[in-house]
Amino acid sequence: AAAKRLGVPFLGAIPLEEGIREDADSGTPVVISRPESAGAQAFTGIASQVAARTSIQSFRQLPVISVR
Repeated sequence: AAAKRLGVPFLGAIPLEEGIREDADSGTPVVISRPESAGAQAFTGIASQVAARTSIQSFRQLPVISVR
């Protein structure tokens, strides 16, 4: 709802998992400690979307060079 209201793409939801908090408190990313968990999968999916959108945006902003 917030993404739609702000006019930005919704990238995903992170589930409320105790393991995510525990891992964050210990300084270990959940994608390392529990890669198969729903939380890790959510973070991975969001990161993939951000990487893809950033790549596309960067490509669109490249200058056009014309040789005559």
